[in-house]
Amino acid sequence: EDFMRKFEKAETYCPGSKPPCEESLRREKVFHANLAAIQAHNAAREGEGSEGKGGMKMGVTRFADLTEEEFSKHHGKGFNAMDKEKETGGGDEGVLASHAEGEKEAAPRRSATPLGEVKQMRAKLGAGGGLKTPKRHDGHSWPLHNLGDDPDERSAEEIAADEGIPTSIVELARKRLKDGRKHCKRFMKFVHQYGKQKQYCGDLESFPCEESHRREIILLRNIEQIETHNAHRKKGGMKKIVTRFADLLPEEFASAHATYAAGNTLKDHLAKTQEAKKSARDKTGRKTLKRQEEKAKAEHEEKVALEERKKTSSMKMGTHADHHAKEAALGAAEPAELRDMLRAARQADAEANSYGVKMQINDADIDEDLREAISSDLESQSTTVAVSRPHSASRLGTMKKALPKDIDLPKTLDWRQKMDIGPLYSQGACSGCWAYSTVQVIADSKLIGTGHRPSPSPYYLLSCDELDSGCNTGNMATAYAWIQVQQHGILSVEDFPTASDRCMEAESNEKAKGVTIDGFCEIPPLRGAETVYALLRALYQQPVAIGMNVKPLQLYGGGLVTMEDCPPASSDQINAINHAAVVVGWGEDEESGKPYFLIKNSYGQDWGENGYARLEMAYDGDSMYGACGMFAEQNYPLTDGRDCTEGSEKKWSELRGDDVYLMPDNVVILPDGGGILTPARIKVFG
Repeated sequence: EDFMRKFEKAETYCPGSKPPCEESLRREKVFHANLAAIQAHNAAREGEGSEGKGGMKMGVTRFADLTEEEFSKHHGKGFNAMDKEKETGGGDEGVLASHAEGEKEAAPRRSATPLGEVKQMRAKLGAGGGLKTPKRHDGHSWPLHNLGDDPDERSAEEIAADEGIPTSIVELARKRLKDGRKHCKRFMKFVHQYGKQKQYCGDLESFPCEESHRREIILLRNIEQIETHNAHRKKGGMKKIVTRFADLLPEEFASAHATYAAGNTLKDHLAKTQEAKKSARDKTGRKTLKRQEEKAKAEHEEKVALEERKKTSSMKMGTHADHHAKEAALGAAEPAELRDMLRAARQADAEANSYGVKMQINDADIDEDLREAISSDLESQSTTVAVSRPHSASRLGTMKKALPKDIDLPKTLDWRQKMDIGPLYSQGACSGCWAYSTVQVIADSKLIGTGHRPSPSPYYLLSCDELDSGCNTGNMATAYAWIQVQQHGILSVEDFPTASDRCMEAESNEKAKGVTIDGFCEIPPLRGAETVYALLRALYQQPVAIGMNVKPLQLYGGGLVTMEDCPPASSDQINAINHAAVVVGWGEDEESGKPYFLIKNSYGQDWGENGYARLEMAYDGDSMYGACGMFAEQNYPLTDGRDCTEGSEKKWSELRGDDVYLMPDNVVILPDGGGILTPARIKVFG
């Protein structure tokens, strides 16, 4: 139980139910076997007269529930492939398959693992390939702490290098633990609200620990930046609050929760237009020169803005009269045992006529060294939550609008008011946004077509879909393609209620109730008003799944999200999006009067506006992106005889032997998110 709590495994093992379940019991056996091996290794290492004294020590890591074979398949192979790519300078082919030692030249391969072998491997290994380990910017895993009372013997510099946390935070946290410092009240409210004690320290008896002191510093710094952002918030603009992710550095949040990859439609679009764009720029030297001048100016403005942020972060914050932001920052879903404390805190703030986070940051129980750490500038050592304009936003052009009224559609649309929109999912530590978005739009489509809402199982996709990678992320388009060639379509939660290795057993059940689809529709990306109008027409028929950049929304607490708040994640268009969600409507913001798209997310009800976000309905005139990278990828399933709306392109899949073909493109979809091949087995994407 301590292991499950520390590494948040319960939802991964038993989605939708509490342990024990079939998967958790299986993992418990593996865990105990590994624990015995750890103890035996360490005993031999420390044994009297042992030659291994001072050698490698083993501990309980987040991988302690995996067999050696599972760990090798899910984590060892990718690392070797990455190292091989660095050595050889290889691209995608080097990642797909690491060559045997001494092999001079690799023969062309269709896939690292054929579809039939993937099906057998999934049945053997279990649900969805396992939990995806958060990755740092250099591609390595984030090492996590061992359970138990053993002190972390690494130096502060080693911990900082291993875990991507600034050395100053590591050193201060270690000092505070050694000095017996207590956590401040604000942090303890957060800890109790989200049940973080065991996640930080392994068990209640070990709390506080070094990790909890690190997280306290990060949380309080994020709170200060939340207050700074909200104090400068424009009318109707995005608000920030203390979400369940507020104890993470932005890079940690991105590594764990922003891993979705663009589908092949966007890649195809880019391949076709790249040369055309380059040619057009080369023909007009003035345009190229103008862009260079604009880039230099933007870089200068960003440098000035950075210096201003450094000055601002060291100043005391003024009062902030947004009561709703205060309520949200304290947490919408408050445990019963905290209500009296929270009521007292609100009363104290009311008497001081301050509803911001300032009162909490300046609590008397926050001592001087912690206060100094909160306001110190760590931007040179690690990515931090952006207080003002994000870096890439300054490089964008003029925002343009394409409105529903332009194509004779109503001013507002909210599918929540028209039908049962289904549950709000909370994906937890699983990078399964693609699966939750897929089942959402399929259930919506069936309800609109038949009047009955089915319950397609996201756990079935996470466990059994060989074209995607389970909790190692996937894509809605490939999920549709896989579902269409299954005998029962996508099984219901009644037939597949939790992530497990029961794929073949469940699929062979003739009484299984699945949901079938007739293909899906793709909305061509990044075509300005054309893409926006196509999305509006499709959305008027049914909710639509999209790709977006969620990194700037780590602390989103409501309000209208603009391009300034949330630009694309990268100037590299393939990496501009990193999360999947569902558009369920549009409207007009009452405060600012700006139009918006209504987004349903999979982060639970205590994120955003009760689980939803509002993104401005506009696009950049140069890049054609919308807020948070919108318009890069959007699609929706076809059911019950409906067809694609104007501006969308129909796609479907066919099974030929062991291959799944995407039509009408007539290309092979590789398993495990490997990309696509032409019929002649020439790899073009992946």
